[in-house]
Amino acid sequence: MNTQDRIDEIIVELYANELSIAKIAKEFGVTKQYIYMINSGSSGRMENYKYPIRDRGYATHAKPLEKKEKPTDNYGEEL
Repeated sequence: MNTQDRIDEIIVELYANELSIAKIAKEFGVTKQYIYMINSGSSGRMENYKYPIRDRGYATHAKPLEKKEKPTDNYGEEL
């Protein structure tokens, strides 16, 4: 498994909010600090996600943010 695939799977686990940070770290054979770095976006940051993924142990978002294609997607009218 390459690094990005591992990060993607860790992000899925963080969003699922079923396992503790310690259990996720153990499952992937990494440190808790690495999981915290992914959670905060300081490691493996992905553009279309809002960070932190979990805040105080709970998932803060149910899914990644959708990319906005044009200004009208944000405001309802062209700028």
